[in-house]
Amino acid sequence: MERRTPDERKGEEDAAAAAMAGMTFEGAAAGGRGLGAEFNLEQLSQVVPSTFENTTFRSAPAVATLHAAPLGAAARAMPMPGRVPLSFAPGAGPKAPAALPLEPTAIGKAPLQTVVAPSSAAAVAVPSTADDAVAEQFVVGPVPPFPFELEPRTVVKAEFGGHAEAARAVMGGLRAEGVDFEADPAAARFRCTACCAAAYVTLTVSLYMSAGAYLVEVQRRSGEGMAFMCVYRKLKACLTGATLPATPANSALNFGLQMPSLPASLLAMCDPAPAIDAVEEVRVPVSMLESDYLDVQHEGVRCLSELAADAAARDRVCGCEKAVEAAVAGLGRFIAATVQVESRSFAAFALANLTEQAAVADCLVNSPQAAAVLGTLAGFARNGGVEDAQMRRESARALANVAGRHGAKVAALLGRDALSDLASALGTLSDPTVRGYAESVSRGCALQTVA
Repeated sequence: MERRTPDERKGEEDAAAAAMAGMTFEGAAAGGRGLGAEFNLEQLSQVVPSTFENTTFRSAPAVATLHAAPLGAAARAMPMPGRVPLSFAPGAGPKAPAALPLEPTAIGKAPLQTVVAPSSAAAVAVPSTADDAVAEQFVVGPVPPFPFELEPRTVVKAEFGGHAEAARAVMGGLRAEGVDFEADPAAARFRCTACCAAAYVTLTVSLYMSAGAYLVEVQRRSGEGMAFMCVYRKLKACLTGATLPATPANSALNFGLQMPSLPASLLAMCDPAPAIDAVEEVRVPVSMLESDYLDVQHEGVRCLSELAADAAARDRVCGCEKAVEAAVAGLGRFIAATVQVESRSFAAFALANLTEQAAVADCLVNSPQAAAVLGTLAGFARNGGVEDAQMRRESARALANVAGRHGAKVAALLGRDALSDLASALGTLSDPTVRGYAESVSRGCALQTVA
């Protein structure tokens, strides 16, 4: 057996490593040798492992120079140290890797069907014709298996004559409470928004079947928990026929919820309520609207919305000229600038309730920002989703309140183009409440409406 020096063996290993990379190394160490003239991919495919598992890469000596010369016949015949050449059946070459299976094409769901609920003042429990068409598309499935879990406390069990009847019952209950919703028949689910002067709640209502009965799951997605529970109890009463205790006539401020009052014996021991400064009552929440924090703005505008919804507080504010000016200036800037749907809804509620008073309507049309505020309100008289449905209604109501008292000024401030756009959009407005207020604005501005 021929005896080779360590340097010669190292040179052979370096040459074999170079054969893998298709390069030539010329080492300064003794025994290093150049590789020849030809590159053969088929030969390399028999000595290079088919995967990268356990593959060792040896680096060339630090003083080596790298050349892009092709491999010669000697290099092709040189076996890899420690490797057994792969063999194939006659006429067969190395197999190409199997193609990855194609992912199945996901079939998109049908688009959600927006069903606009009327305002609470005009809500009816009888489903509309549009509801019947949507209900016929519902297919209610069983409760999904574990790990899916239903909400533990907000599930209603009821019996209906079929999927369509169950869907109609849910839509009727939502409409009766003035809750806006979008129906997804394929998923047997409703995406809902409940908004009033003091609360904004988003929720989902899903239908399932279990043991021959229907399960209606109501799940809160965002918003005040107390207001959500009130909506749930009222919907449950509509579905089961239960009777809820009567609530005061002015309890619509927070979906019928009232804060507990003190006993008469304790109230008698309290000092009389101090006089309330109307300017200070408005100044504090208006200053919150100018905060850099969205949650502070949210609480400030909700405070103004609750204040405007209370008849006594509204009369107190409207009786003070400085308080009216502060409220109009703050709300006018805020409703056009805020990016939060909830906050903008509260601002629209506040303006709609305040503009019912002549003092506020007069102040608004004579303010420096009158054109910008009225233009913003007119821009909200359009179609949209359930998230801002109540905001669009209240904005249209505020604009109608002002146009009913100052039609000529509103027409001059908005301009003919804006009023023409509003009139031409009347036939396309799907919300009857928004359409009714938009028609009132057109009449107040003495503009011929388009049916």
